[in-house]
Formats: sequence, structure tokens, C-alpha cells
Amino acid sequence: MDNNAVREMLAAFSKRNGVFAQLYQEHRMEHTASKSNGVISDVRRIDSEGLGLMLI
Repeated sequence: MDNNAVREMLAAFSKRNGVFAQLYQEHRMEHTASKSNGVISDVRRIDSEGLGLMLI
């Protein structure tokens, strides 16, 4: 998410008479592998992304 998109979202929140606005973005990357009898197997990569918006 670029800075202009963040500014636009927070500006839209402020027009709703909120006293607090929060924008949260997360990108998580996880790697796992299993090893049995010296052999590596079941290698996985998991990507997840999220976006949270809160206005009080």
C-alpha cells in the first residue's frame, strides 16, 4: 500500500468525526520443512496478508 492510499483513507476517516483512526497492514511469510531419517521432505512456504481499519 502506498503513502497516498494511506493518506486518503485516513482523510476519509477524519471526515466521519472520529477521535481516533488506525490503519494496520501486515505481510507474513513462513517457511517450514520436515526431516525424517536424514531426508528433507514436505517443504512449504505460506504467505499471508491482512489489512485492518479502525475508527473510534
